[in-house]
Amino acid sequence: MSSRLTLALLTLVLSVAEASGKSARNRPLRFRCHVGHSFTADPFLSEQTSYLEHILWSAVRAVEKVSLIRQVAQRMKDEGAHNVAMKYEEYAENVDKEVLLVRELILHGHATKRAIVTDDQDKTNGS
Repeated sequence: MSSRLTLALLTLVLSVAEASGKSARNRPLRFRCHVGHSFTADPFLSEQTSYLEHILWSAVRAVEKVSLIRQVAQRMKDEGAHNVAMKYEEYAENVDKEVLLVRELILHGHATKRAIVTDDQDKTNGS
């Protein structure tokens, strides 16, 4: 899905699908973007989850600058600027902790789950 369409999906308007002969209770929940694309809840949530995961991995790559920070710290040590080197090392440790948190969110967080209800759960509840 293009990033333009993904961004369009972020400006959603909720609508109910037209389903002749079905009660409102049995109609699937549908999302419609300002362009007019229509999605039911599961494909929409799946696409948004994928988009969120992509953004979070981009954030991980952006903060994985720890290697560069540690190189600067080593250079400062080599030049005798131990106080500055210590600040860079402390900064690198804090960034490491933040990267770990983001990774944990991606791998185990609720925001990046692909499905809220599995097919098996859906069948056992009679839905």
